[in-house]
Amino acid sequence: MTSAKAYALAIAVALAASAPGLANGFVYDDVPVIQNDARIHSLDHPGRLVAAPYWARTYRENAYRPATTLAFALAWAAGHGSAVPYHVANVALNLVVVVLVLALALRVLPPAGAVVAALWFAVQPVHVEAVANGVGLAELLAAAGYLGAVVAYLADGAAADAGVEGGVRRAFLAALVLAGAAVAYGAKEHALTLPAALLLADAWRARAGGEGGARRAWASFRRHAVLWLGVVALAAGYLAARAAVLGPAFSGGGVASGLQETSPLERVLIMAPGVLVWLRWMIWPLHLSPDYLPNEFVPSARLGLAQLLGLAALAAIVVAAWRARRRVPGVTAGIVFALLTASVTANIVVPTGVLLAERLAYLPSAGAALVAGAVWERLPRGRWLWPATALALALLAARTLQRIPVWHDPGRFLAALERDAPDSYRTHWARGQ
Repeated sequence: MTSAKAYALAIAVALAASAPGLANGFVYDDVPVIQNDARIHSLDHPGRLVAAPYWARTYRENAYRPATTLAFALAWAAGHGSAVPYHVANVALNLVVVVLVLALALRVLPPAGAVVAALWFAVQPVHVEAVANGVGLAELLAAAGYLGAVVAYLADGAAADAGVEGGVRRAFLAALVLAGAAVAYGAKEHALTLPAALLLADAWRARAGGEGGARRAWASFRRHAVLWLGVVALAAGYLAARAAVLGPAFSGGGVASGLQETSPLERVLIMAPGVLVWLRWMIWPLHLSPDYLPNEFVPSARLGLAQLLGLAALAAIVVAAWRARRRVPGVTAGIVFALLTASVTANIVVPTGVLLAERLAYLPSAGAALVAGAVWERLPRGRWLWPATALALALLAARTLQRIPVWHDPGRFLAALERDAPDSYRTHWARGQ
C-alpha cells in the first residue's frame, strides 16, 4: 500500500467511526464548562480568556488551559451557542491525530504494521469520551499539538543528520515543533511531558540509524538541541503563566476524592488497581463507563489483592518493554510513550482532580497503537491474517459506534451512567437531581 493510500484509508476509517458524534449535544461537563460559562460566550476580550482559569467556579484553582478556553470561545461564536461546531472541531481534530499517529508509526514500524496501528487507534472505543463530547476538545488539541511536535522534531532531526544546516525547511519544521508545543501546553497539563518525549525521539533516531550507545544519542540530540531548549522554554513560560493566574504551580485546586492529603506512596497504592483498568480499556474495551468515581473505583491506600495485581501488571509491562528493545523495538517505543504520556494523570507525583477517566487514555493510546502494530508484525503470515485483522477492527469500530450515543443528550447519558456506574456517587447525585 502506498503512503497516500494508507493515509486515505486511515482518514476514511476514522471519519466513519467518529462522524455519528456530530449529532450529539451538550452533556455532562459540557454544561458547566461551555453552556453555563458566560466568559466564553464572547470574543470581545480574547486577552481575558487567555488569562482566565479553565473552570469558571468549581475547581477554579485547578486548571489553566488557555488554548482550550480560547477554542471553546471560537466554537461558541461560530455556532451562536450550538453544540455543532464543538463536535465538528472534535471530529476534525481526531482525523488530524489519526494522521499524526500514522506518520509517527511509519517512523517506528514497517508500513503494514504502521497502517494497522493507525487503524487500531482510529476505531478504539475508549476514545469515544474524548471525541464525542464537547469538552473532549482539550484532549484532542493536546494530542494534535503533542504528536505534531514529535513528528516535526523527528523530521528536523533527520534533516540535521542529512547535513541540512538552517534553510527554509528546518525553519518550517522548527516552527511546527514550537507551535505544536505551545498548543499542547495550552490545551492540557499532561503535555508537559513533551520535552522528555523529544529526548526519547532522539534516542530512537540514534538507534534506528545504527548509532548505538549514549554517545551517539547525544550526538543526535546536539544537532538540534536549540530547538529542544525552545520547547523547554515554552514549558517554563506556561508554568509561569499558570502560576500568575492560579497561584503557585500545581499547589491548589480540586483534588479527586480519595487523594486528599495523601503521600506519594499512598497514591501509588490507590492508583495501582487503575493499571488493570487501563489495560482492560486497551485490550478488552467491552465494559466502558462515563464515570469512575467512588464507589465505582474505590481508592484504598492499603496493600490488598487489587494493589498487588496492579503493581504486578505494571512490572510485567516494564519487563516486556525492556526485553523487546532489540527484537521488537516498536513494542518498547510504544510502551515508553504510553507510560510517559500517562504519567501526569497517574496522580503519583501530583494529585489531580480525576481518579480515572477514559478521555485520559486518548494520547497515551497512541503508544498502545504502536505496540499493537509491532505485535501484529510478529504474527505468522497467512491468508487468515488480514481477514482476522479486519474482523477485529470491525468489532472495535462497532463498539465505538455503540458508545457514541451515550453523549447525545442528558437523558441518554444518565441512562448510561445508571447502567455502567451504578455505585458511583455521581450516579446517586444525578438521580437526586
